[in-house]
Amino acid sequence: MTQRSYPPPYGQPYPPAAPRQARRWPWIVGGMTLLLLIGLAISPREPTVPTATVVPPPGTAPSGNVHTESGCPLNCPPAPEPIASAPEPARAITAREWQLIAKDPGAHRGESIIVHGEVTQFDAATGAGGFRANVDGVVHKPRYGFADYDTNTVLAGSQSQLADVVRGDLFTAEVVVGEPLTYETTMGGQVTAPSLTITSISVTGHLD
Repeated sequence: MTQRSYPPPYGQPYPPAAPRQARRWPWIVGGMTLLLLIGLAISPREPTVPTATVVPPPGTAPSGNVHTESGCPLNCPPAPEPIASAPEPARAITAREWQLIAKDPGAHRGESIIVHGEVTQFDAATGAGGFRANVDGVVHKPRYGFADYDTNTVLAGSQSQLADVVRGDLFTAEVVVGEPLTYETTMGGQVTAPSLTITSISVTGHLD
């Protein structure tokens, strides 16, 4: 049998296949990923700051407007803060010094002073352990049945200290200055007043 020959390209043998090269990109990607993970592991991290828990300082008055000792009902001035430590001897002050204290009681917290005043509210609404009064650093002698004390102030003490104190009494008291207090009135408004904790009190007169 005669073997046929075919013209190119059919008569030419196929060239040998080129050797297959190994794929390198998976190794490159894997190496880069490994280096990235190692870098993250050894890189310095910012320290974690723990969340601080706020704890009220000792001696802080409870929230709300209820006198804990007397069981005061709603809409009464809250009791001033209890004295955290033994107070220093009370000092006499001038009318101007009292105005400075009344303007910013928090800046004078813990100071022991002598005040004078007139009781303006002492009833079931305030409770037996505190009252409201108009106060000054000096004595105002009454004229025509009126004493010119003009700073609304909240005072608190023990029931035994205040057993003989009533509305309309004029008094002299040794007190410790506390933080200003904001309380709700029976008309629904709010009043902010200096607060004083009584260490001793004496009644000096009475206005009918």
